[in-house]
Amino acid sequence: MSYHTDRFEIHLPIEKSGANAVDLLADACELSKQHLKRIMLKGAVWVSVGKKHSDCAEPSAY
Repeated sequence: MSYHTDRFEIHLPIEKSGANAVDLLADACELSKQHLKRIMLKGAVWVSVGKKHSDCAEPSAY
């Protein structure tokens, strides 16, 4: 199991409701879905609407 130690930031516009965050992120970066789920549980993913930001904090939805 390899761990990515590089930091990066991705801004993804969501154009349809009901989109799955893990699938969208997996398509946009090299991280596996399993790794994305793990880092999401640790607070690494933020969701923003306009200028408001909030943690993506519903792991049961993944």
